[in-house]
Amino acid sequence: MTQFFEENYKEIFQYWLPPTSIKNLSVLDLGSKEGRLGEYCLSNGAKDYIGVEINSKKVLQAQERFPQIKFYNEDLTDFVKRCVHKYTFFDFVVLTRTLHYIQDQIELLENISKITNNIIIESGVPVDRPLLDLVNDFKTIRKDAEFYNYILQIQEHMEYEENFTLHFFNKESIQNVPSIGFLKSVFDQLEFESDLTIYEKLKQIYPSEYGFFYKNRKDDLLGKFVVKFKRVK
Repeated sequence: MTQFFEENYKEIFQYWLPPTSIKNLSVLDLGSKEGRLGEYCLSNGAKDYIGVEINSKKVLQAQERFPQIKFYNEDLTDFVKRCVHKYTFFDFVVLTRTLHYIQDQIELLENISKITNNIIIESGVPVDRPLLDLVNDFKTIRKDAEFYNYILQIQEHMEYEENFTLHFFNKESIQNVPSIGFLKSVFDQLEFESDLTIYEKLKQIYPSEYGFFYKNRKDDLLGKFVVKFKRVK
């Protein structure tokens, strides 16, 4: 867990899952890490919480800190498949900083959609770096309002609508980070509507952690986004 999240997780969780939204309801946390979301959910009236984490060291830490909470040391894709087969249903499923580790992301998202009506995903923001640099260069060339508004429309498309994923290598695997547009297209077919109000609030409060266009960062992943999906009735 990053120092930022360590210091701010209680405040951040209130945007992901306001206490009034989880009272007497169940939460499945996929990628539960040290279990802090479980502590938050149960202390704010959730009826049930289950955490799933593949890292055995993090599961041990979570169990030691929160022995009253249920944690499973398991691959989350296998756990979700078992929930589908057993018709196990949760009021909320939360997937944070984990999706890029999954090989078949669409299959996982389809299976998650079968076991809940509410999905919250936090992920890194993939960036089309050449296009972003070009847009920033254009800002310095012309200053008139019409052209600037056109540039803002391009940025809006890049951040929210562009449907692509960014592939990058780490020491263990090739990871695949989906854009907001990619997730929206997948969940639209699954009959879920997207809600980006959480992301917009967090961008304003924590611009060094959430967002797409903030300055002084040269790595390919600029910040993170949070998007909520709700089944269309």
